[in-house]
Amino acid sequence: MHWIKGPGGTFTLIVKPLRGRGSVEGNGPGLRMLEYTRPADPGDEWTTRLVSDSLHLSHNFHPVNWDDDPEEELIAAAKEGVWHFDRRDGKWQPRQLTGEFAGEIRDGRLPNGKRFIVTVEPMHGTQSSVYVEPNSGDGLWRRIAVLDDSLKDGHALACADYLGIGSDQIVVGWRAMHPKDTPGGPGIKLFTPLDDEGQKWRETRVSGDQLAVEDIKAADLDGDGRPDIVAAARQTKNLKIFFSQP
Repeated sequence: MHWIKGPGGTFTLIVKPLRGRGSVEGNGPGLRMLEYTRPADPGDEWTTRLVSDSLHLSHNFHPVNWDDDPEEELIAAAKEGVWHFDRRDGKWQPRQLTGEFAGEIRDGRLPNGKRFIVTVEPMHGTQSSVYVEPNSGDGLWRRIAVLDDSLKDGHALACADYLGIGSDQIVVGWRAMHPKDTPGGPGIKLFTPLDDEGQKWRETRVSGDQLAVEDIKAADLDGDGRPDIVAAARQTKNLKIFFSQP
């Protein structure tokens, strides 16, 4: 679930299940992603609007604001790739960004100012990839880098300027707790772009076996102007904050 900024400065609630009702391994009905609008009295019936019912096996989605209006849009990772959803004329309009099965999705900015998206592929997957928008603005986004192709149960992403260098870095987490995983522990890595175009990245290990990350958030918790890494784990039953220090 995510609260997002809607028309007129109001906020609406977006709810997205993992799979369609009655589907098996991504085969069957598409999942129904719905927008809920809160009435003046929250105890009254909430109105709903369909965002999408065409995706399958969608693990993660994320609010963005890529256009000139104040209303937020959505990017969602699914079996059908990454999709962008924007309200137009009272309806949610879909646009496909990538074609690879993706489980996690976030966005950020490269040193050259260009927007990127980063994924974990597939859901609970082994690979994290970076894509940029085509110069024409149309068509699928172009993969410019594979950050890591050895993840074990990849499960979390967060983009922010943790180092204070003027562009975003990428935090990737994996939990290595799925029964099919080969030996090897969980972990978190930070990836920093080494060129303006984001084709080369430096890898820095942040955490290891002590935290099987389920999700990661970026937030400035100590007020120093730099985002910190907040990582929560289910299997290892802990939560850790990694403070970004100058």
